[in-house]
Amino acid sequence: MSYINCRISKRQQGFEGTVSIPGLRSTKLLRSSDNTSFYTTRSGVVQSAKAIANRFGMGLKINNQTWTTSHSNHSRRHSMA
Repeated sequence: MSYINCRISKRQQGFEGTVSIPGLRSTKLLRSSDNTSFYTTRSGVVQSAKAIANRFGMGLKINNQTWTTSHSNHSRRHSMA
């Protein structure tokens, strides 16, 4: 399975997520409500990254933890790879 990597950083304004999709440049996640890159909570960044992974049919690695997602089964598997 291919994975999208997401790095979450804590900033003074909130949390910021950067995703890396194989074959593409890394990019920051933006909130669709106001087009800013800062999220109030860490879980907001995680939910956005999971949605992108689901759209591409890929797994998700957040700060080196593996999250396996699928369209029919929203299970997750943690590994400290």
